[in-house]
Amino acid sequence: MKKSDLGFLTQHFEKLVLGLSVLILLGVGAYAWLGVLGDPHAIDGKTAADIRDDTERAADRLRAAMNSTDSELPSPEEHQVEDYATAFTQHYAEPVILADAFAPLDGGGVRPKVNTEGPVFNAIDLPTPPMAESFSIKVKHAVLADAGAITDPQLRQMVAEVQDMVGGQAPVDFQYVSVMTEFPLKDWAVRLDEAGQGSGEAIPDNVWLAKLGVAGVYLVREEQDIDGNWGNRTVVNPLPQQLAFLPGQELPATNPMEAAAVLDTIQQSQDLVTKPLFPPTVEPWTPPVGTDRVFSAAEQEKIKDLEDEISRLQRRLDQLNGVDRQDSRNTRTRTDTRRRASNRGGGGMDDIGGGGLGMDPRGNTRSRDRGNRGTDRDQAERDRQAQQIEGVEEELLEKRRELNELYGLDDDEAASQFLRGRGPGGYGGYPGMGDEMGMDMGMGMGDPMLRERGMGRPGGLGMGRPGLTGRDRNTPTGQTGIVPRRPTDDVPETVRVWAHDLTAQPGKTYRYKLVVAAINPLYQYTRTTKAQRDRNEYRIALPPSEDEIESAPWTTPVTLDPQAYYYFVRGNAEQDRATIEIWKVWNGQWRKAEFEESPGNPVGGVVSIDMLRDFKQDVDMGVGIVLLDIDTVETANATDVRMVYLLPDGRIGSRLLSADRRNDKRTELEEEAERRKVEEDDRFASRG
Repeated sequence: MKKSDLGFLTQHFEKLVLGLSVLILLGVGAYAWLGVLGDPHAIDGKTAADIRDDTERAADRLRAAMNSTDSELPSPEEHQVEDYATAFTQHYAEPVILADAFAPLDGGGVRPKVNTEGPVFNAIDLPTPPMAESFSIKVKHAVLADAGAITDPQLRQMVAEVQDMVGGQAPVDFQYVSVMTEFPLKDWAVRLDEAGQGSGEAIPDNVWLAKLGVAGVYLVREEQDIDGNWGNRTVVNPLPQQLAFLPGQELPATNPMEAAAVLDTIQQSQDLVTKPLFPPTVEPWTPPVGTDRVFSAAEQEKIKDLEDEISRLQRRLDQLNGVDRQDSRNTRTRTDTRRRASNRGGGGMDDIGGGGLGMDPRGNTRSRDRGNRGTDRDQAERDRQAQQIEGVEEELLEKRRELNELYGLDDDEAASQFLRGRGPGGYGGYPGMGDEMGMDMGMGMGDPMLRERGMGRPGGLGMGRPGLTGRDRNTPTGQTGIVPRRPTDDVPETVRVWAHDLTAQPGKTYRYKLVVAAINPLYQYTRTTKAQRDRNEYRIALPPSEDEIESAPWTTPVTLDPQAYYYFVRGNAEQDRATIEIWKVWNGQWRKAEFEESPGNPVGGVVSIDMLRDFKQDVDMGVGIVLLDIDTVETANATDVRMVYLLPDGRIGSRLLSADRRNDKRTELEEEAERRKVEEDDRFASRG
């Protein structure tokens, strides 16, 4: 068909459809632009103005309800409704991204919330360290060293401060109490390891391992009154210049860098923290070990039993070995010597010269069958006796070990090395960087976050085993067949600690508890609640709980020597005369003087005491009592002489002549003075 034969609509249909479509789109666009979509803040067909009107009407209805006498709602004065419509309008009018991105908007209404506090952490299950259960204690006299003869400035300062503490002029004689114990370090590590398991609140292994140590050691003391009651509980302050942090003590740090330096100092000085230095004295101080300590009645009985048992076992062992202890040459029989060579050597020669297989020198094995049946019986006897000897030796070794433990003579070097960081699991090595590296590069930055990630203490240097993190707790081992190591495996059972009391008063009786404050694992740790962080961030010393301190045992009570001992050694009631023997410590030794007194006289005074050879020294031997009377009394056995005197506190005392002469302490002082005299004579002779 020719194009001229087509109608108008047929020829222009496509153009008409396209034009109609354009008109429809223009109409829809105009409606959208001029209608609801024209307001970008419209919600569900309502503009911001509509929302404001609706909000005001709702607020009016609520206000009316609140003003109603029947309403239980609070008054509108207490709760003002903010202009949320205006706030919405202002908020949505802002660009999508502000020039200062993510900055909060000022003004009323709803504000965009910006999280400035960081992630939220749960509270940590923080255990407390344990108390030791047994103690060694000693009481002794000492003479403070001359500060002028000390070159080290810190020790010289220590001597000066101790002299101010104990008082007196040179020579500075004083008494002290030293208490020693074994702190259960592994028990403390186990408490840290087991705290919060399964609850998500455990301290990460690499955190508490990096801070496993002692922050301070101190004594709690009680005093016994004249009626035998205990009281006047006191915390004994550490010695001058002693490195120790006590619970509640203000930390000399105001920022993380300073706090990290304090931790580093404590960790690098664990020997001085656990075993504080004693002040320099004329004679060296020794710890309360061996016989140089005070034993309770039960300990004395146990020592006696152990010594008796050791003596019995030694006699039995000598009998089995053929030893005659009465023979000064300590000889053994010839047969026993061969027997011991065969039993102990494992391949000794038998009676015919053969080896352990019963071969003769020519290698004829039949000789065992034909001629050595008696030798077989001898060998069986030797084997039986060897087993007896081994059993007695093991029992004897165990008894001696028990006695040494009671004396405190075991070795503590392994635990000391561990805490110093040079042994297994020490600082800067175990746990290393907390994951697989096992290295502490010694950053020295003082950043607590580094230590939280297991990088050890700042300034450290060491290579260690891989660290253990929280995910290591439940690592399955079925695929590898390797038993996982616990972080407590290499921690020593105990570490030896001691503390000193130089403030105990002469003549008084005390008992003690030795308390170890551990390094707080949450010290400078930030991944916990704000309340826990505020409490622990600068609290480096973590003590045992009050209940655990209260339930821990006390030491054996100890009584210090009085300023002087005095004894009534001669007396005549008819003449009203009494001879009183006075003992007093001067320059570290007991000195004796006798005074003849009459009633009404103070006892004692200043006298010249013999020291070395021709050297004499004026010493005040006054004891503060006044002689009141000398009389005779009838006792169960005979007539005795009695001395009556006035004590410094106003009480009246009396002594019997016979009792004072036989006094055990007086005998002990006599023996001590004689021993000292012999030592001085020997030293004088050795100097030529």
